[in-house]
Amino acid sequence: MLGKGPSYLLSDVLHLPEPSARFLLALYGAYLFSFIYRYYVSRHGAAVQNLYWTMSGVLMVVYIYGWGVWHMLLDTVAVYCTLRLIGGTLLSVVITWLITMGHLVGGYLHIMYSNEIHPIAWTIPHCVMVLKMIGLAYSLYDGRKKQETLVSEDIRKNAVHSVPSFLEVMGFSFFPGSVLAGPQMWFVRYRDFVEGRLFDYQKTPSSTFAGVKRLLLGTTLSVLYASLNNYYPIEFLATKGFAVSTMISPLYNTHFNYYTSCILLA
Repeated sequence: MLGKGPSYLLSDVLHLPEPSARFLLALYGAYLFSFIYRYYVSRHGAAVQNLYWTMSGVLMVVYIYGWGVWHMLLDTVAVYCTLRLIGGTLLSVVITWLITMGHLVGGYLHIMYSNEIHPIAWTIPHCVMVLKMIGLAYSLYDGRKKQETLVSEDIRKNAVHSVPSFLEVMGFSFFPGSVLAGPQMWFVRYRDFVEGRLFDYQKTPSSTFAGVKRLLLGTTLSVLYASLNNYYPIEFLATKGFAVSTMISPLYNTHFNYYTSCILLA
């Protein structure tokens, strides 16, 4: 075991594929970045915070996928350019949808016809990014409408009334708390967070206990999933047995790992 990196050591201990162990370590990395932010970065302005979240998220994606990070970088920059030029229009929503969803579907098709098992493919974080970018385009579109025409208070509250800066869009796309496996969030909440308006820090209780609880719960589920994976390996998804199996087995194999990731990041 000498000379192996942390992901290989964790893979040996939990009997996980190395890419899965790498993904898990990256999730734990989000806790480290959050700790640094809480005690050092949060005292700085929004621009510094956006830059910090961008760099942190990019590092997490690069650690898992290497140069595969270009998929997210390309789409995020393309969406920013679209919103900067025609943001707030229905056309911007359509173009954003075509850019991001087209790229994602192309990735799915490539994986589908490559005849290989990709337990941790770049499409996982890309799917989250697609939801964020399309949501941002819609929110900006809503922000240009008359408020009385919006159908719900939730939409009115989360409408975006000005085109975000490049750093804001990048920070929103690569925010470590949701970059790898979600959950989805409104852009307005992210903007309020980095600008110090989301919480009343004089009244809001400390998040340390909640964070530790999520960490322990996510770790427990990860170990449980790793143990059960010895009996239901990821390669089973490509067999005829999976195609004819009962509903419970496919649900376990395809969703349990995502729930674990969301718990760790929530």
